Amino acid sequence: GPNYQRPPVNLPATYPEAGPAAAMPLGVPANWWRLYSDPLLDTLVEAGMQGNADVRLAIARIDETEAYMREVNAATFLPQIDGSGAAGRTQVSSRTGTLPPTISGLRNNFELAARTSFEVDFWGRLRRAREAAQAQLVATRYARDVVALTLAAGIAQTYFNVRAFDAQIVVSQETLETAEASLDIARKRAQAGLVSDLDVNQSDANRAQLAAQLNDLRRQRAATVHRLGLLTGMLDLRIPPGDVRTLPIPPLPPAGLPATLLERRPDVSQAEAALTAANAQIGVA
Repeated sequence: GPNYQRPPVNLPATYPEAGPAAAMPLGVPANWWRLYSDPLLDTLVEAGMQGNADVRLAIARIDETEAYMREVNAATFLPQIDGSGAAGRTQVSSRTGTLPPTISGLRNNFELAARTSFEVDFWGRLRRAREAAQAQLVATRYARDVVALTLAAGIAQTYFNVRAFDAQIVVSQETLETAEASLDIARKRAQAGLVSDLDVNQSDANRAQLAAQLNDLRRQRAATVHRLGLLTGMLDLRIPPGDVRTLPIPPLPPAGLPATLLERRPDVSQAEAALTAANAQIGVA
């Protein structure tokens, strides 16, 4: 079979737009969510990595692939040994015939058998199978990284949505308090005969609309917290109110980053490992 070679991708050396090129690629740590310096966010992501069902499934697939890798290595480098055993007992009936006194009618039969075989990998089929198994193992590990990265991003985004709802709720509460004060002023002016009841009804309708919006924001926040509980495996999750504006803003990546940064994406590496395994299966066939 053919040896794997990365498919060529013709990319331009520079961007057509003029701009400052990045001298060094932006270094993003694996636990990138810690850049926000939020202890609650750190706790939620760690809980999701331990309790999320998708992460546990990805880890189980790694264990399964490692076991298959050990099986392939054993078939490649070690002989196959089979053994069997059997035991039986027979007795001649005394009613159908008479045996001499010196011959016993009871007999025990025992049998042991052992077979061994070893395939000489002359054409390289087993070596290609081992290469395919190694690539599949690498692909499952990258798949686990994809699940972990997607889960961490989902938890962080959902957490930020909760904090955004908290900020909107605070603003809505302040606006509702202002509307209630305006309604009280309108009622007093109407009692004094300065305005008609139309102004009072308009102020009351505005207050009711703001109150309904506030209740809807609280409902959306509760639903978002429940969604966050599903992601982290903490179904009884409770998040105290906070403000998203207190979180630090991480630095933006510089312009002109090289396309080789795509190789750091685990989904791209997983796809290449799967391509390597499929290429090795050609040699097996």
